[in-house]
Amino acid sequence: MDLLRKVPKLKNLKHKALTLICGYLKPVVYQDNSFIFQRGEPLDRILFITEGMVWTYDASATSSTDSCTSQDGKEKTLVSFLHKGGFYGDDQLLSWATASDKNDHSCGNLPISNENVKCHGKVEGFVLMAKDLKTVVSNEHWVFRNSDVIEKAAVQTIQNAYLRFKDRQR
Repeated sequence: MDLLRKVPKLKNLKHKALTLICGYLKPVVYQDNSFIFQRGEPLDRILFITEGMVWTYDASATSSTDSCTSQDGKEKTLVSFLHKGGFYGDDQLLSWATASDKNDHSCGNLPISNENVKCHGKVEGFVLMAKDLKTVVSNEHWVFRNSDVIEKAAVQTIQNAYLRFKDRQR
């Protein structure tokens, strides 16, 4: 549960919602040099790393901020690392799940990975599959709603009730 609380969009969830998510987590083991996600493919799960390290990189990087040139003149892509306690796919997949119709349990229109995620040694962890995340979000949709949206809806409801009350007094 502590690992889930590290995810910015999950850190303020109540214990009940986090427990529900934990019930859907599946243990995974990836071997050295295996790809977990590849650029251009659907992002169908969130990865939570419990052991090992992965590289994240954009193989098509062309700007000077994304890559560098080696001594032989070939362009190399800068690499980021994720290790124990890290996670990947959270922002894109949570945005996808919360923006979807709560009654639509299909996994259509999944976000596309914009980077490669590759193991650097054996990696162990847990994954939350897109379909399972969608189930959790549809069952607990109020928990995942944007608090600004909820606040605006509450204000609007109170304003409407007040206006009806004033109309009845006339």
